Amino acid sequence: MLLFLGGWLPPFGFLDFIPGWIWLAIKVFVVVTMFLWVRATFPRFRYDQIMRLGWKIFIPVTWSGSWSWACGSSRRSTSGSEQHDPQARCAPAPRGGADLPWDGPAEGLA
Repeated sequence: MLLFLGGWLPPFGFLDFIPGWIWLAIKVFVVVTMFLWVRATFPRFRYDQIMRLGWKIFIPVTWSGSWSWACGSSRRSTSGSEQHDPQARCAPAPRGGADLPWDGPAEGLA
């Protein structure tokens, strides 16, 4: 509460006339009310329902999002003058050693 919502500081400078302890009480009240509201509004899931949701919904959505991002980023051209092939398959972008923070293994480790 103190870190993310500014604690006793007002949200806008023109509200400086309100004491800091009132701002802190208002912010604490709002956050606690939101927690209670969310807790009372949404149903409580059983462990098997959460696992089913994760395996059947979240993992496929995550994979499809990752693949669509990867395909989109691999088809982007590196400069404005190059034309990309619209028939190109989704493949990882070619990577060289130049963009790595090191040149390779140290002497004697290879």
